[in-house]
Formats: sequence, structure tokens, C-alpha cells
Amino acid sequence: MARLGLDDVMKKFRLCLFGLVAGLALSGVDAIAESAEPAFDLSGAWQLDRTENFEEYLKESGTPWWKRKLAKLGSSRMRQSIKHDGDRFEIESESPVETRTDVIIADGATQRSVKTAAGDMMTWTAHVEGDVLVVDGHGELGHRVVRREIVAGSMVMTIINPDASTQCRLYFKRAPIE
Repeated sequence: MARLGLDDVMKKFRLCLFGLVAGLALSGVDAIAESAEPAFDLSGAWQLDRTENFEEYLKESGTPWWKRKLAKLGSSRMRQSIKHDGDRFEIESESPVETRTDVIIADGATQRSVKTAAGDMMTWTAHVEGDVLVVDGHGELGHRVVRREIVAGSMVMTIINPDASTQCRLYFKRAPIE
């Protein structure tokens, strides 16, 4: 018996998947192909529950002492309210330092320049990778990538500095809507 190569296995898999989708569509179950929108939804109110590697991340990223203290204060009681509709995300962030609303269009092309709480200018673009909102920014802070995803019922916000190979995570739990 001849062994199948990876290409042969992938062809057979695609044929089986195509057959399954075609069979469901013919039987009236067309929800699979109903929308190009992402399958996940970040909508809701989220309260910061805990952080992982936050102070270390800021220090390794070259953030001055006073900006690290401002960031720590800002994240101490952070809350995010997210409205998610297709590739549009409206994120209201509330903290002791500021309250701001950002509209993110996750089409991979729309750029938005914003001033951070510490006064640094950043230009962001966003896209969706599977079930993850990825916001990629460049500016006075250097290069930053912010990933938001749902993991075990929590929203996990991973902040990455590709220039320094560092990252931190902020874990949010569902919060009552006020």
C-alpha cells in the first residue's frame, strides 16, 4: 500500500470538508456560510481581574519610571466596555487616569492616530486573526501589538513589544453593565 503525502492528505481533507458543507447547504442548514463576520464577540463590560508581567513589560520596553507609575495607576481599576459589530469595535476604557473611547475598524488598512494616556502618539491598524482582535501600532512608544481574545470566559489582552520581545497579559472578567 502506497503512503499518502501531505499534499494528498490535504486534498482528501478539503474534498471531505467541501462535501460536508455542500450537504449541509443542500439540506437547508446554511448558517455556516451566512456571514463573513468573525465567529467571536468581544461585546460586553469587562473589569480588570489581574495582570501578568505588567511592570516587567513596561520596564523592559524602556518606559520611564513616571510613565510606569501612571500606567500602573491607570490599570489598577481598569474597565472596558466593548461594542463589536462585524469589523467595527468601539472600546470605552475607564481608569483612574482617564476615560476614552476608541473606534477600531479591523480591516487591516484603516489607520488611526491617537494620543495615549501618557501623551505619546501612536498610529494603529487592526485586523482579526481567527478569534483574536489584533491592533498593531507604531509611534513614539515604538512598535506595539495588542491582542484581545476570549479564553475560558475571560477577555485576555496581550500587549507585545516586538522590538524588545516582551509581553504582558491583562485578564478581564465579565462585569455588570452600568
